[in-house]
Amino acid sequence: MGNFRYIHPAAKEKIYLLSLTENQVTTAHKLHVSQSTVSRVKANVLRTGKVSEFRLSSVEET
Repeated sequence: MGNFRYIHPAAKEKIYLLSLTENQVTTAHKLHVSQSTVSRVKANVLRTGKVSEFRLSSVEET
Protein backbone atom coordinates (compact mmCIF):
# COMPACT_ATOMS: atom_id res chain seq x y z
CA MET A 1 0.00 0.00 0.00
CA GLY A 2 1.14 3.54 -0.68
CA ASN A 3 0.77 6.82 1.09
CA PHE A 4 -1.82 8.79 2.95
CA ARG A 5 -2.21 12.54 3.19
CA TYR A 6 -1.80 14.45 6.40
CA ILE A 7 -2.84 18.07 6.83
CA HIS A 8 -1.29 19.67 9.87
CA PRO A 9 -3.75 21.99 11.66
CA ALA A 10 -1.15 24.71 12.17
CA ALA A 11 -0.20 24.72 8.50
CA LYS A 12 -3.32 23.78 6.57
CA GLU A 13 -1.72 24.63 3.25
CA LYS A 14 0.78 21.81 3.74
CA ILE A 15 -0.10 18.24 2.85
CA TYR A 16 2.29 15.50 3.89
CA LEU A 17 2.54 12.20 2.05
CA LEU A 18 3.37 9.45 4.50
CA SER A 19 4.44 5.95 3.68
CA LEU A 20 2.39 3.21 5.29
CA THR A 21 5.56 1.12 5.48
CA GLU A 22 7.71 3.78 7.13
CA ASN A 23 8.66 3.23 10.76
CA GLN A 24 6.05 4.82 13.06
CA VAL A 25 8.74 6.40 15.23
CA THR A 26 10.27 8.06 12.16
CA THR A 27 6.90 9.29 10.93
CA ALA A 28 5.87 10.60 14.34
CA HIS A 29 9.18 12.41 14.81
CA LYS A 30 9.06 13.93 11.33
CA LEU A 31 5.56 15.35 11.83
CA HIS A 32 5.85 16.11 15.56
CA VAL A 33 2.91 13.90 16.49
CA SER A 34 2.57 10.93 18.82
CA GLN A 35 3.27 7.39 17.70
CA SER A 36 -0.23 6.37 18.75
CA THR A 37 -1.69 8.94 16.36
CA VAL A 38 0.40 7.57 13.49
CA SER A 39 -0.69 4.05 14.41
CA ARG A 40 -4.37 5.02 14.52
CA VAL A 41 -4.27 6.72 11.14
CA LYS A 42 -2.36 3.90 9.47
CA ALA A 43 -4.80 1.35 10.89
CA ASN A 44 -7.73 3.36 9.55
CA VAL A 45 -6.17 3.56 6.09
CA LEU A 46 -5.47 -0.17 6.03
CA ARG A 47 -8.96 -1.02 7.33
CA THR A 48 -10.83 1.13 4.81
CA GLY A 49 -8.42 0.70 1.91
CA LYS A 50 -8.79 4.39 1.16
CA VAL A 51 -6.35 7.23 1.05
CA SER A 52 -7.02 9.25 4.17
CA GLU A 53 -6.85 12.99 4.50
CA PHE A 54 -7.00 14.02 8.10
CA ARG A 55 -6.36 16.80 10.56
CA LEU A 56 -5.18 16.46 14.12
CA SER A 57 -6.55 18.40 17.02
CA SER A 58 -4.07 20.37 19.10
CA VAL A 59 -4.58 17.81 21.87
CA GLU A 60 -3.01 15.12 19.71
CA GLU A 61 0.05 17.15 18.81
CA THR A 62 3.24 16.64 20.73
